[in-house]
Amino acid sequence: MTHRHAFEAVDRTLRDLMKVVDPLLEEKPFGGKVIVFGGDFCQILPVVIKGGREDIVGSCLRRSILWTHIKLITLKINMRLFRTENQPDAIEQKEFAEWLLKVEEGRISTIRGLENNIIWLPNDIILPSQNINNLINFVYSNFTTHSNPQYLVERAILTSKNVDVNNLNTIIMDQFPEEAVEYYSADMIEEQTNSEHQYPIEFLNSLTIGGLLPHKLSLKVGSPIILLHNLNPSDVFVMELD
Repeated sequence: MTHRHAFEAVDRTLRDLMKVVDPLLEEKPFGGKVIVFGGDFCQILPVVIKGGREDIVGSCLRRSILWTHIKLITLKINMRLFRTENQPDAIEQKEFAEWLLKVEEGRISTIRGLENNIIWLPNDIILPSQNINNLINFVYSNFTTHSNPQYLVERAILTSKNVDVNNLNTIIMDQFPEEAVEYYSADMIEEQTNSEHQYPIEFLNSLTIGGLLPHKLSLKVGSPIILLHNLNPSDVFVMELD
């Protein structure tokens, strides 16, 4: 979900632009333009770094002054289920979609129990074991024996924190039979004019900043990788692991 400040910035921009056409439009939301929003308030709220509950709730669009001018239109039909009518697990997908809707609307409390903000998941969608290796084996069963790369592409493990992603990647990468090839980020600059305010390179390499890869990237033959953003498009290259 987008922070409410983004919508308010668009509102102020359109008001400034439209007042040139008609000074009265400066007093209208979005300069009198019709704006269509799309989203689900049951999904994740805006991310506020180091913010508490009040900060996160206060960043929502519903806490904006613009909310009084918004007309809410609700969709009732799950269009994704129409594409699964001919699939063998269509009934299971429909039941799971209905269960998710009950959780979103707070109706699960009268069925399974919603106590102290704790939602009890059905037994058929959880693993009885707390061992991370059992989860990996459940999602990627004997993945090292599969020669088809599509097998790994069709599976994924989702986590809420980057540190868990790195730990899972390390555990799974260790199961590949080949020897790892390590790639390091650039940690040198051409001009070093003021060394007084510089940090040790070892300290900088130990940091993992959100949105950036770690300093050391270990890859093995057969491991899938995703290029999210090429920082130097003029120097495009193809990386091969021999």
